[in-house]
Amino acid sequence: MGEVGCLKDGHFQNLQVEGHARFHTTDTIHDMFGELQVHGRIIAQTIITTGIQRLATDAILTIATDTSLVLFAHAGASTSRIITLPAATAGRQFKILWELTQTGSDRVLTAAGTDTITGQIFTSVTVNAAGDGDVVSVAAASTAITVVDDVFLGSVIDFYCGVAGTWIVNGQLVVDAVGSVPTVTGGG
Repeated sequence: MGEVGCLKDGHFQNLQVEGHARFHTTDTIHDMFGELQVHGRIIAQTIITTGIQRLATDAILTIATDTSLVLFAHAGASTSRIITLPAATAGRQFKILWELTQTGSDRVLTAAGTDTITGQIFTSVTVNAAGDGDVVSVAAASTAITVVDDVFLGSVIDFYCGVAGTWIVNGQLVVDAVGSVPTVTGGG
């Protein structure tokens, strides 16, 4: 079992590792006795990536608190649909991705409670080599973003919360006309 690539539990006295020692686990490391010396730095990182929500029907949606990816997989809606964002908790992030072209009606991305939204959404027009498009500034204290009904597959909006209560957005939407940009509610 000493070949490269074989994994086996081991108990060591005075283990020395040259180079990088990496621990990849989702569990707690138990039963550590003795002394652990670390030269350099310890990096602790918590990434929330538990959950995908796929909206494949004509429905409203409340994004769950543990969702990291929302897939819009339903092309047409009979009326505008409210998509309620989760509470803006510091360190929380998620992405909305269009799995197919949105037609029929708008999607209204709405902040929960007293949360607000700020940031930028870049738009470009499909099959337009002239680079026509626009940048929509989402002013601080905005409460909703209405995404019009002609957003193409592959479009994306990222949401990140650096300070509790505020979502920062960065998006890239491909639309079918120059004027088909999102509109913003609230803000100043």
